[in-house]
Amino acid sequence: MRDVFALKDYDECPQPDGNMGFFFADTSIIAQKSKQEDGTWKLTPVRGDQIAHGEWYDLLIDEVTDYCKLLEAELNSTLPNAVLQECIEKKEEGIQS
Repeated sequence: MRDVFALKDYDECPQPDGNMGFFFADTSIIAQKSKQEDGTWKLTPVRGDQIAHGEWYDLLIDEVTDYCKLLEAELNSTLPNAVLQECIEKKEEGIQS
């Protein structure tokens, strides 16, 4: 979850295959976006990638799923800054270990 700090500044762009692309920092997430009966947005992960050392690499589907959960919360205005801060702290802990 390297680019979680930039998630609030995402760009959203429809993809030719009918999916939605979410782009932030050096990450792209492709997901199916659908409106639920309760009016909230649901993202179903499709694929994702990130730039590392100047090259793109595919994210594991578990990583894409985690990003989709955070993007859903942001789309539905339920993502508190505390959640993003916790993700950033976990990332920093991993770097220091």
